[in-house]
Amino acid sequence: MVVTGIPPHVTILFQMKAMQDATLAPVKNIEAVLEEFERRGAIAARPTSVEQRLRDAITRALREAGVNELVSTEDFVFPDASARRMWILWRCGNPAAKLPPFKLLESHDMPTRNCQKRLSDVRCLMNKIELKLEAIGEQKERLTIEEATVLFVKCANAIEVSDTTKPSRKRRTEQLSEDGSQP
Repeated sequence: MVVTGIPPHVTILFQMKAMQDATLAPVKNIEAVLEEFERRGAIAARPTSVEQRLRDAITRALREAGVNELVSTEDFVFPDASARRMWILWRCGNPAAKLPPFKLLESHDMPTRNCQKRLSDVRCLMNKIELKLEAIGEQKERLTIEEATVLFVKCANAIEVSDTTKPSRKRRTEQLSEDGSQP
């Protein structure tokens, strides 16, 4: 050790400061480059994520089709409908209410947890009908309301309701009807 008259802790602090400056130099360079990009407007050309671009494209396509939002409004209530009406909503949506076909919806499109659960329940039932349609060779991509109704009548038996509920209680089948009408 060379005697300099400077306490050792001061020398160590000086060396630490030099290391800190060397470590922060690239960060300062990056900040300067980003500032230059911003100044020239190049930051705006930075590509967004693929997911965001797809979401924007889908939103644009839905807007062009007359659907402004999927179902993101907080006052949306999942419709209480018969199986036939739900099938029509599943395949055709409700253009008057600006609802897309429920088949296109995902759980994150629903505003509440309860609506997410109802969508899952409906998806389970509607998949049974779609499997039956596929089995009889009647599956179509796009349906009118009339076509959806005819296909539902052909495949309504795909949705089976047992005579008893889970806790072995007798089901009141007189309250169940295909079209939702009361007996």
